[in-house]
Amino acid sequence: MFEKFTDRARKVMALANQEAQRFNHEYIGTEHLLLGLVKEGTGVGANVLKNLGLDLHKVRAEVEKLTKPGPEMVTVGKLPQTPRAKKVIEYSIEESRKLHHNYVGTEHLLLGLLREREGVAAQVLTNMGLKADEVREELLNLLGAGMDDTPRSAEQAPRETQPKTPALHTFGRDLTQQAREGQLPEIIGREREIDGLMQVLRRHSRNSALLVGPPRVGKRAVVHGLCRRLADEVPCPTPSAIRRVVELDLGLIGPTVRAGQAGERIRAVVNECGRTAGVVLLLDAPDVLSWGLVSHEHRVCLSLLADSLLRQGVRCILTVPGGVEIDDLPVRRLFEACTALRVEPLAAEVVRQIVQARRPVLADHHKVRITDDAVHRALALAETKTRQPLLPRTPLDLLDLAAAGVGVAPPPEIRDLTARIERTRQDKDTFVRQAAYDRAAKARDLGQRLLAERDALLERWQEARKALQVGPKEVDEAFRLLTGIDPADVTTPLEYPPGLPGGPAGGGPTSA
Repeated sequence: MFEKFTDRARKVMALANQEAQRFNHEYIGTEHLLLGLVKEGTGVGANVLKNLGLDLHKVRAEVEKLTKPGPEMVTVGKLPQTPRAKKVIEYSIEESRKLHHNYVGTEHLLLGLLREREGVAAQVLTNMGLKADEVREELLNLLGAGMDDTPRSAEQAPRETQPKTPALHTFGRDLTQQAREGQLPEIIGREREIDGLMQVLRRHSRNSALLVGPPRVGKRAVVHGLCRRLADEVPCPTPSAIRRVVELDLGLIGPTVRAGQAGERIRAVVNECGRTAGVVLLLDAPDVLSWGLVSHEHRVCLSLLADSLLRQGVRCILTVPGGVEIDDLPVRRLFEACTALRVEPLAAEVVRQIVQARRPVLADHHKVRITDDAVHRALALAETKTRQPLLPRTPLDLLDLAAAGVGVAPPPEIRDLTARIERTRQDKDTFVRQAAYDRAAKARDLGQRLLAERDALLERWQEARKALQVGPKEVDEAFRLLTGIDPADVTTPLEYPPGLPGGPAGGGPTSA
């Protein structure tokens, strides 16, 4: 029965078995299947629920409200399914057959759960406003079926909250929108590369770009700089205008699912790019290369993507580490459809400016101060360690790790209170099972007092952490942790680089 199930669908069944054991049940019901689908969280079924406005955490909470735990016992092995759960699986296979799919995925399990209306799962989903017709329509959108030529009635019209490009919304991340929301960092020193990238993308032919350079040189930073520029500029109303950069997640599209399903999803993405003006896809070369190793059918999908770049006007950006040799023909065809742009390492002075610009972000994240001495030490150690052109990622990694280790452990008093709160909670549960409600109430009141005391200690601890700072000593510890090298063995001049406050002209080091 399960030979046509995808890996994710099988995982849902295994998770359902675990959920049934967690509730001390001797069976797998529809409620456990829904909990397994929600817990898996990455399949098409879970994405359909999220696209239709359902919070997976709320779905799980609603199921647990209606599911009563059984008596305490030890249950191991595979549990039997209830008649309703078996019916859900039969419905899932039937739904797969109706959609002309040669597999059963999490999306078909979701449709099966809704069709078995007497089960707990269907009751929960129906109470949360979900309808089988909406699920089926969203599923067709995600898989690229019925997008262009399937008529819609007034009742089937998509809601205003649904995205106009559901496949791109499900299988990609809109980096331009993230730039508008301030989620992408400021990019320094890459104006020339950003100009060149925009110039390539606006070409009439070979208008896809291949960013080539050493690892960690900043190829994605160039793309982020392009997205920030697009977010700030008004798009020019020309056929070559760039409006959105969407990072395509090939792992989510499915190197582990059946190739037929992966091909449908690729076609859905390509169709939306062809119908939507100004969309540029971003792909990482490691993802593309790993896809080329999955199967012959997945390499056919890469050929489809390459043909789309060459013939259908779909534009793409690929980031490739230097020195990667491409032997697989479909991958090579995909790369040859692009115009190569070289991303060179930045000058040391620009790297220092980038580190200085990112320092407040790290300090705010860790709620500590990062001194100028720490920045200088991180730059010096990074340059000595790599013995190559200085890249911004290495000193930023040192500062980030150093700040993460400052004041990270709570005081012993907080740990002791946490342990006492947990013991009190266990005592309260024991008293409730024994029907000793007076003692349970006292345990509850004690737990609330301990919790308030712990919260007050946590607040004082958080306030005290604001006075903490990261200096050269903390950077040295981070360097030792990352490399296994004693920083004392690294001989490097301790002169302040140009542009850092607190240098010789400033009369000594100062704190940030």
